[in-house]
Amino acid sequence: MTSPLIILGVIGAPHGVKGEVRVKSSTADPLAIGDYGPVTLPDGRRLKIKSVRPGTEVVIVKLEGINDRNAAEALKFQTLAVPRGKLPAPDDEDDFYHADLIGLRCETAEGALVGHVTAVHDFGAGDILDIKVEKGPPMTLGFTKANVPVVDIIGGRLVVVLPNVVEVKGGE
Repeated sequence: MTSPLIILGVIGAPHGVKGEVRVKSSTADPLAIGDYGPVTLPDGRRLKIKSVRPGTEVVIVKLEGINDRNAAEALKFQTLAVPRGKLPAPDDEDDFYHADLIGLRCETAEGALVGHVTAVHDFGAGDILDIKVEKGPPMTLGFTKANVPVVDIIGGRLVVVLPNVVEVKGGE
């Protein structure tokens, strides 16, 4: 099985006329975006990062083979990704790569199957898990210690605490 791709950054506007691009880096150290080897674009092309330098709120990246503003413009909004295996293990036991969570079994503390994680989102207020529930409609669950007290990547599972759902009847 191939390692899933992890997005390191998103290309923004061109910078200058020699093919450089502005990149919103997702790496802990934005300048480290070039440390993981060639990057893969959504269309499957693999490009080497020739240079990275700081910009204002972004890094300025020179990609091999992108030599003019038109070529740089064509990359706008594209993601730069590398195989998961190229990244180091998280430093903290409570940090996880989203790709490591996708596919994990979700179960109650008693071991009953709830479903499987299908996606992880970060809309700015904390990570949210999408869970394909075995019996019922899909659900979302905030990825907090209270909702997910056990993360067992090696064992392929999350222990989840399901919210209490109260049915509200109207019209009385």
